Amino acid sequence: MQLFFDAINDIETILGSDESELDTRVKESIRDELYELYEKSYLKNLCEAVETDLRLTVHSHLQLDDRRPKDPMHDTNMRLINLLKIPAVQIFDRLIDVKRYVEKYLESTFYNLTAVALHDSHTYMTMSLLAKQKYDLVLCQSRLPFQKLNQGPDVLFVARNIDSFVESYDYNLNEQTCQCNLFPYLQF
Repeated sequence: MQLFFDAINDIETILGSDESELDTRVKESIRDELYELYEKSYLKNLCEAVETDLRLTVHSHLQLDDRRPKDPMHDTNMRLINLLKIPAVQIFDRLIDVKRYVEKYLESTFYNLTAVALHDSHTYMTMSLLAKQKYDLVLCQSRLPFQKLNQGPDVLFVARNIDSFVESYDYNLNEQTCQCNLFPYLQF
């Protein structure tokens, strides 16, 4: 694969080292087109394959019609670990780290899905830990709150019952928080 990208980078040499505006635009256009093609045909497919494998592994306890997660180390069809270990690829002046690309994709996906459904946050945290264990992918934590029974009033609850919320809570300007008004009818 490295030889393939070395051959692609030879295009830059063929185009010449002139720094004229036309040559620069042509090089940027070729670079962007090659990157989009590489991203579409390889990177996105790899990201989806890793995400699918993590999901199947996390949900393997459900025993869905004999779909067991495949171990990428022993399965001949899924060499995901080897694909993630490919060294960074250079397309002209752009360096593409495959492993970091997959990490960013998973971080973004897990964050977005956790933000939509906080009750699934444990699943995505487990998938993040599994990504580290299985593929040596280091993912940043989402920093979103986990679903708890005692986490206080929900945004939808507050929106539906705004009148009772205004009566029950005071806003603290210094701390930028809402505080429960323990004695709403007592004036000091």
